[in-house]
Amino acid sequence: MLLAKSGVLGLGLKQMEQAYYVGIGLIFLHCQIVLTGGLVCFIVMVMKGHAYVADAYPLPDENPPR
Repeated sequence: MLLAKSGVLGLGLKQMEQAYYVGIGLIFLHCQIVLTGGLVCFIVMVMKGHAYVADAYPLPDENPPR
């Protein structure tokens, strides 16, 4: 069969195999970048902690400092 000999789009078998491995490598690279970004975001979120707001308390009725 002509398609099996010449490969898809006229590529040889060596180029097809290389394209296959490059594609798999790009998929793994993408997953690694996404997971690393998620881990960094999680670490930043944990390190910042909750956004606590100070409780309002009444100020004493004194003159303001000069």
